[in-house]
Amino acid sequence: MNARGLVLFPGAGSNAQHSALIAIEQAVAPLPTLRVDFP
Repeated sequence: MNARGLVLFPGAGSNAQHSALIAIEQAVAPLPTLRVDFP
């Protein structure tokens, strides 16, 4: 099975702009990735 995309959620006390999430997004490019904050 091949992934068609990736959704990343931050951990407690963080947000979608966290450097680790950005690094993951860059590492899996060109796989479509969403970094999403919890409401």
